Amino acid sequence: MRHGQYEEQTSGALTPLGRKQAAKTADALRRLKVRVVWTSTLLRAKETASIVCAKQPRARLKRTALLCEVIPTTLPRHVKLGVRVDATRVKGDRKRADHAFVKLFRSARSETTEIVVCHGNLIRYLVCRALGIEPKLWMRLDSSHCGITEFRVLPGGVVRVVRYNDVGHIPLEMRTDAAARS
Repeated sequence: MRHGQYEEQTSGALTPLGRKQAAKTADALRRLKVRVVWTSTLLRAKETASIVCAKQPRARLKRTALLCEVIPTTLPRHVKLGVRVDATRVKGDRKRADHAFVKLFRSARSETTEIVVCHGNLIRYLVCRALGIEPKLWMRLDSSHCGITEFRVLPGGVVRVVRYNDVGHIPLEMRTDAAARS
């Protein structure tokens, strides 16, 4: 799942709305029997993961820099992010995103459920990897705050995308995405 709405210009902490989004998502996921809640090391993801993990009494919280924000492919000239994106950064980010894919999407001996709280670009890239489509298509996918993306790893390691960017658990007036930050 993607983290909740955050203060982009200041601390990177969740906004009051972002905390409400995370709470709604935690409620939506509370019936799952979760073993681990993974999170990136960035503040917005850690705060979201803590809210989600509080509804998962048997889950352990694990942090890893593998899940931090990425720019996994070069960007078209018309896309301006406000940060410097050079070939060295893209190469490193892509390597980290691929490592995250291998670590997270592995066959297990028994059925397990894990929650991953991370960032929109990484989720979009992982969806492209799972679908076996061109990685550069990640930019065509939308990513809402606290949207749930579900993957299933089948025996033998085949990865299926079950749902993408599901925000049905969040009331319409509480929904935000990358294009509608407020």
